[in-house]
Amino acid sequence: MFNQTMYSSGSRARFTPNRERSGCLWILLILGTVGGIVSMFRGCSMPDKDSMAMLSAFYGETPDWYWYVNGFSQFLGLICIFGIWFWKKWGWYGIIVINVVGILVAMAANFLIGYTILGAIIGLAIWWAVLSGHWHNLE
Repeated sequence: MFNQTMYSSGSRARFTPNRERSGCLWILLILGTVGGIVSMFRGCSMPDKDSMAMLSAFYGETPDWYWYVNGFSQFLGLICIFGIWFWKKWGWYGIIVINVVGILVAMAANFLIGYTILGAIIGLAIWWAVLSGHWHNLE
């Protein structure tokens, strides 16, 4: 299934599997990292009046606390993406939790919940489709 490489760490030699990421996983990790960094910094700053007017037309009135919660959730998402990068299952579980909490935050902010649920389902389906072929690599 995968090659094994021996390396020496101190006095003991250990075997570790060589894990290869597919092209889809590479793309998803890179886009998730770049998008998370941009969204984290954008989410922690209050939008200007024109952006607020556009968001209000779509979402309704946006509470001030939402932007800080959004920025923090993007930070947690980056941690989960780094977990997946290092082949940790908790990265996948963290992404699931962040999506569920995101739905609850959207409900608390009185957003259109249908779009939020649909976005969470589509996002989780994409992550699951890409990770399903690599599940045996996750620790």
